[in-house]
Amino acid sequence: MTLAKDRNDYKILIVEDNPGDSLIITEYLEDEISNPNITNANNYAAAKKKLGEERFDVILLDLTLPDMRGEALVKDISNIIVDIPIIILTGYQDVSFSVRSMSYGIADYLIKDSLNSMILYKSILYSIERNKQLLQIKESNKRYSDLFQFSPQPMWVMDRVNMKFLNVNEAACEHYGYTYEEFMNLSLLDIRPEEDHKHIIDYIELNNDTLPHKAIFRHKKKSGEIILVEVSSKILNKDNPNIRIVLSKDITSEHNAQEDLLDISIKAENRERARIASSLHDGLQQTLLAAYLHVQTFQKYPPQQVDNKHMTRYMDGLSILQESIQQTRSLAHELIPPPLENLGIGGAIQEIIKRYENSGGPVSFDYHDNLEDHSLPENVELLIFRIIQEMINNIIKHSEAQEASIEINLNTQEVKAIILDDGVGFEYDPEENDNRAFGLQSIATKVQSLKGTFTLKSVPGKGTSVKISIPLGSYTKIRKPSNRSNMELPG
Repeated sequence: MTLAKDRNDYKILIVEDNPGDSLIITEYLEDEISNPNITNANNYAAAKKKLGEERFDVILLDLTLPDMRGEALVKDISNIIVDIPIIILTGYQDVSFSVRSMSYGIADYLIKDSLNSMILYKSILYSIERNKQLLQIKESNKRYSDLFQFSPQPMWVMDRVNMKFLNVNEAACEHYGYTYEEFMNLSLLDIRPEEDHKHIIDYIELNNDTLPHKAIFRHKKKSGEIILVEVSSKILNKDNPNIRIVLSKDITSEHNAQEDLLDISIKAENRERARIASSLHDGLQQTLLAAYLHVQTFQKYPPQQVDNKHMTRYMDGLSILQESIQQTRSLAHELIPPPLENLGIGGAIQEIIKRYENSGGPVSFDYHDNLEDHSLPENVELLIFRIIQEMINNIIKHSEAQEASIEINLNTQEVKAIILDDGVGFEYDPEENDNRAFGLQSIATKVQSLKGTFTLKSVPGKGTSVKISIPLGSYTKIRKPSNRSNMELPG
């Protein structure tokens, strides 16, 4: 059974000075292809002229031409064309040269004495298809290169093992202030503040999978300026998962704007809290105290002049007034902005716990932190204090817990707060309109405004855990106020 001929239109250039060999090659082509479009050139000069005039699908090249031969011929014709497959046809078997010719982009190397129509046809077919695949890869690489180089955002390719830069785009050089040559001599640690080095090493070791990653880090420009960046990375080649392409987005201005907005919100809230606290202390509390003193004068009457029923009502009313005065005093105290500048967040929290324990409350609180004499950025410190203050109130009022713990952990990248209790727990639905859900949702919103995370887990009968994490953002260092370094914390 004879196989049907290939009906595709192939434009083929035969570069051959021997008419007999040229005729045999033509016959081989006509055996397998219905209508091959063949052009002949009997020397290198003629072939070069044809290649300048027409586009071919494949070139069949004899190695010994009158005006050029061997390796020089292969080099020259490879320089003229870069995207057309070349198949060498020769009467000499030279294994070393055949291998070497592949480095010049030669598609195949065939010996004339071993040639037949099917071998030649298959070589042409495979060479054309392989060339298409190579062109697609080149085009894909060009698109990648264009996207990489012309991206307005800083990008680089790096080796996650040694953290060296393998390539950077112009935007990275411009934004970070280094020349391309300087960047190529740097590692990832060189664009990070020194105090962050351990964190980035731990992060890379922890995230050693092939998944895309996104995180917020502090970077350092050549000028020494610290910026906050959102970094996205993914592997560049599945065959080498250690090579990652990275996009760096500077979010310093956005972050600072959010912090300014939060500062304004916190200051406004503190002014309102102070106003309400003052009103409670100077207004309602004084009114209640006056009422208490007036009612207390009832005690001057002899007991025998008052029956038991009215005496019971009198004592109940006096107790209610005492409780109201105490609640008003406590609420006013809670609303007053905390003395964080003097006590620090740890001291202020321990002051709340000490005050509660002195009142004989049933919950036993355990507090730990690693702050030592460090202080958080002011807006972060006040936010965390308010959150922990509210969580302590929730534990006291609602949890029925026996034990609760509060822990604050600080590193150069973030601050974490963990609040646990062994109380009755509850089912938390942020969509509900009850006061507790609203308060917790308000906390979550404030934390998210600082790019932080808020996680609450509560199981009825098994207690509640709250975890808060806030990145330290663009702050260049953790401040150490001198007025606090030798202060003994209360409680």
